[in-house]
Amino acid sequence: MLVIECKNANKDEAIALGVDQIRRYHRETPELFVPEQLFTATDAIGFSYGVSWNTVRRNIFNWKDEEVGKLEAKVKSFCAIPQVLAFLKDYIVFAEKDEELNKYILRQHQTGAVDATVARALDPGRSRGLVWHTQGSGKTFTMIKAAEMLFRAPEADKPTVLLMIDRNELEDQMLKNLAALGLGNLEHASSIRRLNKLLRDDYRGIIVTMIHKFRDMPADLNTRTNIYVLIDEAHRTTSGDLGNFLMAGLPNASYIGFTGTPVDKTAYGRGTFKTFGCEDDRGYLHKYSIADSIEDGTTLPLYYNLAPNEMLMPYET
Repeated sequence: MLVIECKNANKDEAIALGVDQIRRYHRETPELFVPEQLFTATDAIGFSYGVSWNTVRRNIFNWKDEEVGKLEAKVKSFCAIPQVLAFLKDYIVFAEKDEELNKYILRQHQTGAVDATVARALDPGRSRGLVWHTQGSGKTFTMIKAAEMLFRAPEADKPTVLLMIDRNELEDQMLKNLAALGLGNLEHASSIRRLNKLLRDDYRGIIVTMIHKFRDMPADLNTRTNIYVLIDEAHRTTSGDLGNFLMAGLPNASYIGFTGTPVDKTAYGRGTFKTFGCEDDRGYLHKYSIADSIEDGTTLPLYYNLAPNEMLMPYET
């Protein structure tokens, strides 16, 4: 299931050399990668991992452990049987991009957020949560995986999972990605009437829709508790009347918001933290910051210099 490529730390770019060797194995002995699903490359200091048949650099990630800088701890946590089984069973996904089916593996912050989202949704004592992940950190895959695992969870007892998107093109992409997962119970609520009918008829499965479809939704349309609403760009989609219609129509649902840019108006009794983070001491369920992304090498740091400016406006003017 797993290829481990070790390189000498004395060599420059040792992990890159290890990944190059993995690529050569793919080219020269593709039959080796029939059962193989994961690969890692290490130079006794760093420890990178990826999924077979996707050796693009941006899809190879650093594995981190609480014991910073200790390779043994990284190896033991990555290769622990429950962790490897979780990768194989839940965290390798197939998705269509540019009309081609691609294979991906979720990164550590994504798997952490999925686990936290599922646990919160299934917690009978809580019904809100905020996943605060910086832009470009793969929130779409995180939401899709959380929706799939919630739908399949025996404790959820045949639930309804709403995936709420805020743009047409994202809605289309979400439907394609869900279809690639092979989920049977999937509906697209393309109109207000269609959404109301699905909820009134007590549909069980995953529903993809947009926030404006909740306009004028009747109160208490469905009062089940095993309805889970995952909301993309939660900092703007649930403010105002549309959010009120949503939460009045599904009063006992669990609401998990996903955003890279939460709006902090807690002091005024509103905002993203007030709506979704009210049940967590820190205001969020799971966080992946820009600093984390820069440290992982998935976001480039921004360097800037103020340009001299001699244009001054006379004070009287």
